[in-house]
Amino acid sequence: METHIQDIVNLLHYQNLSDVQLVGHSLGGFAITGVADRASERLASLIYLDAYVPKNGESFFDLVDNERRRAIEQTVRRDGDGWRFPPPQIPSESSANSHPSEDLWNRVRSRLVPQPFQTLTQPLRLLHSPDQRLARSYIVCTRGVEDEPLEPRLERIRTDPAWRWREIDAEHLVHITDPDLLTDTLLALV
Repeated sequence: METHIQDIVNLLHYQNLSDVQLVGHSLGGFAITGVADRASERLASLIYLDAYVPKNGESFFDLVDNERRRAIEQTVRRDGDGWRFPPPQIPSESSANSHPSEDLWNRVRSRLVPQPFQTLTQPLRLLHSPDQRLARSYIVCTRGVEDEPLEPRLERIRTDPAWRWREIDAEHLVHITDPDLLTDTLLALV
């Protein structure tokens, strides 16, 4: 996770970027939280796209249930040489949590790469208090989870006036299955 964070911080610095609208999808919520901690002066806002919103000292494994944790560990041992988490092979795998067409999935799948396992287990290390001036938004994808209650952390975000909240009728992989809807939603937030 530290490598992901530092790569983005370096990109912002070496490209001399500012006023950046930084979007993190799913596990990417960890990365953008870390980037905001280290380079908030270069950011205009953070947009969490159906993403985890971690606190200092939390890892991805801290935020998932024991069943999912065990399944990931088994996959890493069986298919990832003990150090990497392979991407989903079919869109119905729980880690994909989406249902793109077969043609679309085949095009996307060829671009997926394994995730280093430590990215999932390394706690996020925040060095500063959150920059309260930085705008924050959360986009929740509701398709397939309409009947499930929001987890308490997301319910707190939804009711916090410091956050902008959007619900969209889309699957978790909205950037693949409905990029036009995602584009419209993002443009409305920036």
